[in-house]
Amino acid sequence: MNRLVTALRLLAAILGGLLASAASAAPAPRDINIQIIGLPSDPPGRTLLAPGGGRDLSPAILFTPAAGPNVYGPAIVMLSTGPGSNPGRSDEPSRFAAERLARRGYTVLSLYSHLERGYPLNRFEQTRYDISAALDLLERMGFEDLVLAGRGYGAIAAANYLAESDDAALATPDRRRVRAAVLIDPLTDVRAFVSSGLSGPDYDAKVAQARVDVAAGRGLIPGVVEPGYHPPEHDAPWVVAGRYAMPAEAFLNYFGPEAQARNLSALSRIPIPTLGLVSAGDPSSSTTVLKDLKPARPGTLAIQSEPAGDFDTPAVQDRLTDDLAAWLAKQGLGVRPAVRTSFASIRAADGQIFTGVLYAPMDGGKDRPAFILHHGLSEDTIHSSTHWLGWRLAQAGYASLSVANHSSGVTGATMTGTLAEVADDTGRWADWLAAQGYPRLILQGHSNGGVLISNYMSLTHDRRVVGMVYMAPTLDTPRFARETLGAAVYAQQVDEAKAAIARGEGDTHLMTQDKLRFARRFLDTSGPDSRATHTERIKEFDTPMLVIAGAADPLMTRDPTFIESFVRNHPGPSEVHWYEGGSHGMKESKDRVRDDIVAWTRKMFGAR
Repeated sequence: MNRLVTALRLLAAILGGLLASAASAAPAPRDINIQIIGLPSDPPGRTLLAPGGGRDLSPAILFTPAAGPNVYGPAIVMLSTGPGSNPGRSDEPSRFAAERLARRGYTVLSLYSHLERGYPLNRFEQTRYDISAALDLLERMGFEDLVLAGRGYGAIAAANYLAESDDAALATPDRRRVRAAVLIDPLTDVRAFVSSGLSGPDYDAKVAQARVDVAAGRGLIPGVVEPGYHPPEHDAPWVVAGRYAMPAEAFLNYFGPEAQARNLSALSRIPIPTLGLVSAGDPSSSTTVLKDLKPARPGTLAIQSEPAGDFDTPAVQDRLTDDLAAWLAKQGLGVRPAVRTSFASIRAADGQIFTGVLYAPMDGGKDRPAFILHHGLSEDTIHSSTHWLGWRLAQAGYASLSVANHSSGVTGATMTGTLAEVADDTGRWADWLAAQGYPRLILQGHSNGGVLISNYMSLTHDRRVVGMVYMAPTLDTPRFARETLGAAVYAQQVDEAKAAIARGEGDTHLMTQDKLRFARRFLDTSGPDSRATHTERIKEFDTPMLVIAGAADPLMTRDPTFIESFVRNHPGPSEVHWYEGGSHGMKESKDRVRDDIVAWTRKMFGAR
């Protein structure tokens, strides 16, 4: 028995040791996610080929918080020092700052561009396409606010891109997608570039010889160098600059006097807020030169001195990251709250199932009013203002439900529902929100969505609804149709629709002058007896309302007095915000729309 006990104790000790060893060897939980990806960075009309065959993809490192990317906040594209470096080095901001920023909640994409890895084979201008590919990826992921950062020659590449590229956002062409730039030790003296060895007396001689070679057609950039490549006999030897070797043409492109002038010119032409972080004693970056630059706009360029020290020192890395993050926060590009996004659904009276999207703050926001967001004509739950407004309201603490109903659908499809059906759908969505614990509701409608929420309140006087928000409200729909078609054609269309309904074709007969609607919906929304007369519906309830309208909205320029009569007809409290230059879609004013709605909501109903 004693032997058995001893054996069991020994076995337990062994197992305990193994478990302890396994526990100590187990990796710690990751606080960030790191992925290495490849980006196509082809110039227009050309496909870049890699040495040995296949496509040439630019490697990049994607740093995200452990919970994944927060596409409802800013994202950053970073470039490292330049030729010979790479974004994974521990002393590069593209690594150490990216990791620290990801822990704070940012998404960072650090690019291994042709500037770092292929400078002998590519002109400096190729980096524009590398940067564009990185920005494209983040924009397609859903990020709206982007930041471009770089160190050393990477800072110059970033400046060159911002000065020379259009950089229009896909969704809002008149707005740049890069909102701010951060230049870490940007080159103001190309000859002092790290490890280039160009500060010696032979620089002028190398420039002169390189110019002679290029003029004679020698020492040109070869394009693609296959394994085993040797320069042809008639070609000039490559220029040696410190630890770098490159054709004469590339040498002049990167390190020649003209390149230096071009880089300084790019720095002065960046049209967005820019931060220059300059390390004390850095030989290639001069605070004095940077401060003497005249930015494209006053106040665009801010210069900040960093302490001397190697970038592989944790204290220096922390300081630089802290300064970078603090400046971004001042630009409105700080880390933003996460949003809990989920699907919701209702079954309509006719059996159809409609799907909505609920954007909720992480605390749920159930002690605050919740918004029901109605899109405009020919839109749906995620391809409309209800998406960009929904997540912004959620970040401000308000749950927002983007709803689908009998009026939802893309242009030319499914436009068959009636106002009565949509009103019933709205009531069902209100019931759904109430069942989730949201007893107070605010109805928001963009464009035609405003008619829908007014009709609902006119019919129901739903006591759960405490407020109404109208964004770019439409004119009275029957009046709009009559004025657009002309009185005679309008009368003919009304007769055509009535005849189609009499034949039993109300939901199949496409109107000859109104290609987006079938006969029954045409009469329901645009006929002489339609309830889509907005100035009449607004008279029939007194719920407090906020109106946001753009002076450049074609509907407002068509009748500048409409908003005045619309508000005058409403018996309840009203507040109007006019946006000079504001469009009908209001994509250029997304944050302002959110801010105005939130301020009005807090004023009317309190912070909670």
